[in-house]
Amino acid sequence: MDLVVARTPDGWTARHGEAVVGQAVAVVRPDRRCFVAFRSCCPGAYRPLVQAIAEHLRRDLYTEIDDADAEVRDRLVGLGFVISRREHIYTIPTDPTVTGLSNVAVPAGLEVVTADRVDEDLLRELDDELKQDVPGADGWRWDRQGFRKETYDAPDFDPATYLVAIERTSGRYAGLVRVWNRPGGPRLGLIGVGRRCRRRGLARSLLAQAFGVLHDRGKAEVVAEVDVTNTGSNRLLGGLGAWRIGGFIEMVRPWPRRDRLTWRRPAYRLACQSARSMAYQATRAPLWVNSSWKVRPHFSITRRDAALSARAVLMIRFRPTTSNPYPSAARAPSVASPRPHTEGCRSHPTSILSGPGQRGSSFSPI
Repeated sequence: MDLVVARTPDGWTARHGEAVVGQAVAVVRPDRRCFVAFRSCCPGAYRPLVQAIAEHLRRDLYTEIDDADAEVRDRLVGLGFVISRREHIYTIPTDPTVTGLSNVAVPAGLEVVTADRVDEDLLRELDDELKQDVPGADGWRWDRQGFRKETYDAPDFDPATYLVAIERTSGRYAGLVRVWNRPGGPRLGLIGVGRRCRRRGLARSLLAQAFGVLHDRGKAEVVAEVDVTNTGSNRLLGGLGAWRIGGFIEMVRPWPRRDRLTWRRPAYRLACQSARSMAYQATRAPLWVNSSWKVRPHFSITRRDAALSARAVLMIRFRPTTSNPYPSAARAPSVASPRPHTEGCRSHPTSILSGPGQRGSSFSPI
């Protein structure tokens, strides 16, 4: 008898006859990434569950597995998943004599207050700002209702371990640390410092206060997850005496976008060249052709040639300049060409994001 997958209020369920052989739930985070969690799945249930979810949602699917579970990893790879990133799981001591966080002062010009004494909207904006530099969380944007639900209304919220640093003169929020007090033990959700206030010891000061509260309560350890590429956070926790106890892998199954044009397709390339040439002659200004589906408010042109390649809409954007920065070229560079200016590579801040979201926050269920 074949497996049958049915949609339920809690997600998807795979059945073999009357027996449940696998379950899955899909949730959308505030960064618009859709994560799938598999529950009690037998080996044969993964494929029909993934196919049913993918056909229903028609979008990229993310999931997380233990980095030591090679069997599940290989099974997901066979279903089209690829490794997106990896994270370490650390245990951090709270004893200040071990971490070296005793007598750590708050940097001059800053004050630290608990989360229940700050403006909720400003705290939400700070959280969004810090997450842009956290690997795997770029594009994160809370709405008011979701932020309140996952922060102040969360059962693990404790203002004594959720601290915010504020500039005394401007009132600007500079950084935060939050530790979720869970029944299984405290978990460091995020330690982040805004770019203006980094390299001043603020992160250590915030951790010293939060860990001091936990140590006074008799909590000897805190768990945290850090992306393997986040050198700043790995270095910070290593200096506090943290040790690795495991890790997990984030995997993604891209949804095949048949209407997504690529520069390699001849029809699309011809349409881009024609549109660039016509627009340049009309405006006498260097232009960029952008194949993004996001609407640009500057100038747009639709070419009949582009329709040969899946309803493409070419967005042509002005670059304000007084002279042609490409004197050796008769027209603006192609889509595949690099931009004329150098965009600085951002380094990861001292920030930690515990898994998808905040490791305990719920997301928009599908």
